[in-house]
Amino acid sequence: MPERSATILPTRTEKGPAAKIRAGVAAVRRRFKIPSPEQKGITDLEKYIETGLQAIKKGDYETAISIFSKPKAAQSAGLDIEESIGVLITGTPQDKAEAQGIISEVGLRTRFNRSEDGKDGIIKTGYVIIATPGMADYEGPVALTPAMRELIFHNVALINAEEWIHALRFKQGIDILTDNVDSHSDTDETEVALYLLQKGVPLTERFLRQYNRRDNLRKMGYNV
Repeated sequence: MPERSATILPTRTEKGPAAKIRAGVAAVRRRFKIPSPEQKGITDLEKYIETGLQAIKKGDYETAISIFSKPKAAQSAGLDIEESIGVLITGTPQDKAEAQGIISEVGLRTRFNRSEDGKDGIIKTGYVIIATPGMADYEGPVALTPAMRELIFHNVALINAEEWIHALRFKQGIDILTDNVDSHSDTDETEVALYLLQKGVPLTERFLRQYNRRDNLRKMGYNV
């Protein structure tokens, strides 16, 4: 049998008013460097994250936590944000270990996941509430020393910032999420720490210890 040669079909060219409009919009964007809606969403997301990071740098951790709990900025970048459940501090923490337990509880309530189809991301942030008389399980006056307040709220602010940065990197196509579970590799977590470090955000001892961040950053030449 003679060999069959492959037939090369001509490239299909869109025609009509709709095609002309799309071509015109693309030409205007190229000329005036107007970003696409997706690019603009990513840029807006990065700017919004920066407002939260600036609050952390100023030591205004509660403002940072509030910034990272608002859904509007996430939605503008094509992300969803789940309603969070806060951790209630019902009594004065007696030591750092008890404070670390509170921070860990917040961490369990804070995450960034892929959607089921892998195209979108879902942020869930965490926060702490200092109990007042009349609240459930209230044990008495909650008196946080400045050092204790710093320890708790600084770490909670970083936990929230971490998930927003994962969301940003996911939208940029550079965050590596494992195929089987919605968790991040040590590489991802180190890159988040590096992002914060390069922005001048102070990192806590707890944050640096997790996911081998400190060791990995030191291997990269950073003195942390």
